[in-house]
Amino acid sequence: MLFSILVSGFLLLSPAHAHNGEDHGVTPAMVGQSLEPRFEARGTLAEMTGILSEDHLWLFVTRVATSEPWPNLKIEVETAGQTRQAAEQSSGVYQLDAEPVAQPGRHALTLTLQGQGLEELLTAELITPAPATSPVSGYGWLAAALGAVVALIAVALLYR
Repeated sequence: MLFSILVSGFLLLSPAHAHNGEDHGVTPAMVGQSLEPRFEARGTLAEMTGILSEDHLWLFVTRVATSEPWPNLKIEVETAGQTRQAAEQSSGVYQLDAEPVAQPGRHALTLTLQGQGLEELLTAELITPAPATSPVSGYGWLAAALGAVVALIAVALLYR
């Protein structure tokens, strides 16, 4: 009798056992956005894409009519009462310190572009998400399995 109870208990637990490289634990939640925070702003002559990457804000400026990179511009970015000037890294690619927009939240940006016959004032909003939390461990089934084994042993001992 005791043997049949223990065997039936283990047979009931076997479908919950992971096999062949499968993990039946809790699946971590999928992150909705895997890209770096970014914004887009478009004026009459120029368009800009900004990407927040680690500790820098990268700005990519192109001409609206031809989508060519727009070099040799003076770009000022104003946010949270601070104004910073971007440094040109290559043709149409500018960079500045991301310290004002690195904190999680919504950041309103005012972008001033000047040079080569261009004078544009653009606005954009950069949303910096909070850091992702780590997923919960997927071993919740272990406590349930141990509880079931203890319950089966207790039942077997009571009906001896």
